[in-house]
Amino acid sequence: MAIMSYNDIKQKPYKRYFNIIQCMYVFVYSIVPVLVHSYCYANGNNEHAYAALDYSNNGIKLFYYSWAMSVIGYCGLRFGNKCVFGKRSSTINGGDSRQFTVGCSSKTWFIAATICLIVGIIAEMLWTKAYGGVVGIIEYSSALRSGLETGITNKYTVFKRFVPLVQFANIVFWAQWVKNHKLSSLMMSVPAFAFSIMYLLANDGRAPLVMHIVALIWISLRLKEKKNSERGVPVVIVIVLGIVALFFMHNADSFISVYITKRSSELVLSFDLFKSIREEFAFTVRSGQAIFGYLDLHPFSFRFPLEVLSGILGILPSGFRPIGLEKLEVINTRYWVMGSPTSYYGGKPPDIIVTGIYLFGIIGVFLLPMILGKIMSSVDKKVLTVTKGFDSEVLFALVLYPLIRVVAYTNFDGITLSFFYIFLGYLILWFIRKLNMDDILMVEEANDEE
Repeated sequence: MAIMSYNDIKQKPYKRYFNIIQCMYVFVYSIVPVLVHSYCYANGNNEHAYAALDYSNNGIKLFYYSWAMSVIGYCGLRFGNKCVFGKRSSTINGGDSRQFTVGCSSKTWFIAATICLIVGIIAEMLWTKAYGGVVGIIEYSSALRSGLETGITNKYTVFKRFVPLVQFANIVFWAQWVKNHKLSSLMMSVPAFAFSIMYLLANDGRAPLVMHIVALIWISLRLKEKKNSERGVPVVIVIVLGIVALFFMHNADSFISVYITKRSSELVLSFDLFKSIREEFAFTVRSGQAIFGYLDLHPFSFRFPLEVLSGILGILPSGFRPIGLEKLEVINTRYWVMGSPTSYYGGKPPDIIVTGIYLFGIIGVFLLPMILGKIMSSVDKKVLTVTKGFDSEVLFALVLYPLIRVVAYTNFDGITLSFFYIFLGYLILWFIRKLNMDDILMVEEANDEE
């Protein structure tokens, strides 16, 4: 019996980005609540990650309401997708057999990635200088992420926005190495990878760290598949890699304490792989309750214009934000901690259902997911039309994690900030391409599978 391959379950190309959003939606509103509620049912909700959950009679009723809203939101997401693809272009459903795609030469990609790497390294050194450098800042990573006082004033905080350019460079250099096996690309990918990992450790993000590595693995599998194999990647390999990634994400703190910060000499490993998922996303379960406290006071909420402005200001230094313009994360946290028996630090970002209510009132439960479905479907069609091969896979690897975050972290300022370095990287790429005048216009015959 033949082993099932990745090709056998490969999604339709014009729904790649929408399917990522759809899978994450099901994960956040189906798998996460099941994991959280089943754990709390068996062990109670006394642990810090679950203490804010209200399991009174009224609280349980709110859980059912939030579940019903998630179903409505899913219908909105699917409806938005269908509305866009009701008018598919002829390049997808027959018609003109030729497909025009615009890409960049290997030289242009290399130069742009080199500029991104240089800018990112300089920004990382400036940002971490006040904390003792690229390695020294790791000691403060948890406190910085939680919003705790470190006693250190960092006048170079603004440069943090440019540090992720090292991730942009890392993905591009690695993709070029996988495709062409040029020594120059491999040599450049080494410092890019090192500075990317140090930034992700300093930013105290286990999920971003794992997802960056997953993006590199994705590039390896996809470009090698296109170049060398017709069989594709066995599904069992993808599953094993997923489990390994989850294991390292779950034990990241222990690895960091032993091998990076040296705060511990004993490596303690845990094989409760679902613990990280529960603790990482339990805030979305509580947000489903907390939003009703906001609705009681603001039944006709309409913060959409303010949140658009907040999104624009998200990439600018905090000094540009008007004092009266609160971040949606701050508002959500206020209701999230209300009535909680324990103290919490840091913000609790709103998910897409909760954000929809903040933006449009109760109709936002359907409306915002519908808008997201429309946007993702439009992006899928546009990407299919103008990118192909190397350019397409690099773009997907770059946006993979920011896209995955959108469903659970839907505050606009956070979204714009997570995509900012990608926009900046492509802006540099566009500028270099214009200088080199070496655009590649590819006219290819569409391969119709019968």
